Amino acid sequence: MLLQEYQSKRILAKYGIDVPKGVLACSPSEVERAARELGGRVVLKSQILISGRGRAGAIKVADSPEEAVEASKELFGRIFKGHLVRKVYVEELLNIAREMYVGVMIDRSRASLLLITSSEGGMDVEEIATRHPEKIRVLSIDPLYGLWDYQARIAAYNLKLPRELVKKAMAFIKSLYKIVVDLEATMAEINPLVLTVDGRLVAADARIDVDDSALFRHPELKELREFTEADELEKVAAEQGLSYVKLDGSIGVIANGAGMAMATMDLIHVMGGKPANFLDIGGGASSQ
Repeated sequence: MLLQEYQSKRILAKYGIDVPKGVLACSPSEVERAARELGGRVVLKSQILISGRGRAGAIKVADSPEEAVEASKELFGRIFKGHLVRKVYVEELLNIAREMYVGVMIDRSRASLLLITSSEGGMDVEEIATRHPEKIRVLSIDPLYGLWDYQARIAAYNLKLPRELVKKAMAFIKSLYKIVVDLEATMAEINPLVLTVDGRLVAADARIDVDDSALFRHPELKELREFTEADELEKVAAEQGLSYVKLDGSIGVIANGAGMAMATMDLIHVMGGKPANFLDIGGGASSQ
């Protein structure tokens, strides 16, 4: 379950990671109030679960509450990659000196967690790896022992920060790791982690992906799940205890078990068709 940005940032703040001041708004009038509360110069971020929101036009910058209202009118009700904008996060505009990346994620192939840092940020980690491989540092964390101080220190130094901010960066990294462990998340990243002109270290954007299979242990997180038009059918299926993913084909698939569903979808492709969905009704279902 991928959390919205504002939800992720609330969790980061709870764990002691500095985030920009922000207010969630559901209408242009609420955007205006939020902009005035935050000092006028703000950034408006559509709360939709897609990557590349900036490139898609789902993020706007405003220099006054009046500009914020007009910009919000271009966001509310608009659809980006199949996601309708119903909420906008109004945030203080940071004067950014540098952007970096910090992420913790599960690596099943190594049966460990990966701590990834880069002195470049603001883009997908895959893009960073392609464009600036020399700036990425990947450390494997044994979950049996957890994150050692020396690993957090190595990762912090890789961010190329002023010496006086290394300890703060280490604290952020430890907190991010603790979030992944405590919430049973498959991934938590700060991208970008920014150094402001006035020397602040701030999580300008954040993503947390919680393992669906662990949600029964975290009812407080389960309540945060937000369904949109793009996955309305997935919401209905989840309420019925079914595993459903909508696809763009024309042949419906109802299968007795996930393996059967995948095999059926593969055969449909082999025969030149396109499945309309993945639907697993659960192994052991009766003929009825």
